[in-house]
Amino acid sequence: PGAVLRERVLERIGRLDWPAGVAPDRELPWPTSGQAVSGLPGVRGWLSGYTGPVTPSAETWQENDGSKRGRYVLANGTVICTRRRAPAMDELMHPWKSLIVTMGSICGRESPDTPDFSDPRIQPPPARAVRAGGG
Repeated sequence: PGAVLRERVLERIGRLDWPAGVAPDRELPWPTSGQAVSGLPGVRGWLSGYTGPVTPSAETWQENDGSKRGRYVLANGTVICTRRRAPAMDELMHPWKSLIVTMGSICGRESPDTPDFSDPRIQPPPARAVRAGGG
């Protein structure tokens, strides 16, 4: 299905009226191999404070009673919390009898850093969004 769609898109591009000096077979008016498009800002926009990747991290610690906890942040912002109960005295004396299992749950979402609006390349949110958000 993807190849058929690609062929249709390329056919449609071929039927466009191209400016003088630009032929679709030789030179397309946009980059094809992942280069940055000239004239477009290369920084984050105002929506980046709500969507987008975050810095992944992992934090683990041991409580005073011997239980262990952890907090893991994934690149999409999902926060996973883990906990592992403290071993009982019998489990300390006979580790092969231990049934301690690490329990995990999704315990929240972390947002990316807010964009720096002092950068002139980042446009501020539209007035409608500011009024709707109460800001």
